[in-house]
Amino acid sequence: MGLTRQAVRETANALAREGAVELRDNPADRRAKLLVLTDRGRRALREVERRQAEWANELGGRIALPELRAVTGLLRDLGDLVGAPDPAGSPTPAAEP
Repeated sequence: MGLTRQAVRETANALAREGAVELRDNPADRRAKLLVLTDRGRRALREVERRQAEWANELGGRIALPELRAVTGLLRDLGDLVGAPDPAGSPTPAAEP
């Protein structure tokens, strides 16, 4: 995904400081922590999802349905190709950060 461990750790720690997540021990890996959403984090996530859906619906309303279907189909096809091996057998390179 193009993220460094340090960036992920800093983000997780910031979310924990804000009370959006709790860091818990990971029984499968002592070195790693599990992130668990708190009630505050769930409320924030629901708000982000609501705003994103509102934005996407407004934007989608500006595009005719046949074109919207064509674009979403193309994006789905491109998503299927990401990381798929090429015909020569070598993996497709991951996106650069």
